Amino acid sequence: VRHIAGSGRGYLGANIAELAVIEDLPTHAKSAGITGMVQGAVRVELMRLGVPYVLVTPASLKKWATGKGNADKDAVLVKAARRWAVADNNQADAAWLKDMGDAHFDGRDLTQAQADILRQIDWPSLAVPAPVLTVPSPAPMPWESAS
Repeated sequence: VRHIAGSGRGYLGANIAELAVIEDLPTHAKSAGITGMVQGAVRVELMRLGVPYVLVTPASLKKWATGKGNADKDAVLVKAARRWAVADNNQADAAWLKDMGDAHFDGRDLTQAQADILRQIDWPSLAVPAPVLTVPSPAPMPWESAS
């Protein structure tokens, strides 16, 4: 959490964007320990920095990436790896979230399914189309193995 927020000195403080696109917790996992705490800390830091954020359900993210809302994480990774240099599921999710944010604001042509997905999201109004911030996987902590 310190790496991400860091009282303005962490990743978020150094990389201010006009919008953050966050994968929401699954409905059945709203009290999911560490993940919920980290996501809460990220949201608080975004509010402190004045950065609006939007939540994307896991099913919407999967459907955007693969066309199926119940796709597994590996299918999302495979589709992402065809478009971007991603190393793991977290980076794949981040790439798709950024793509969704970009697609909402850049006016590109969308399929009907993509347009339907974006319409289900409560997007904030931005004065100018903005770069979209995604939070990369943090570097391993000293006590974590490098393997």
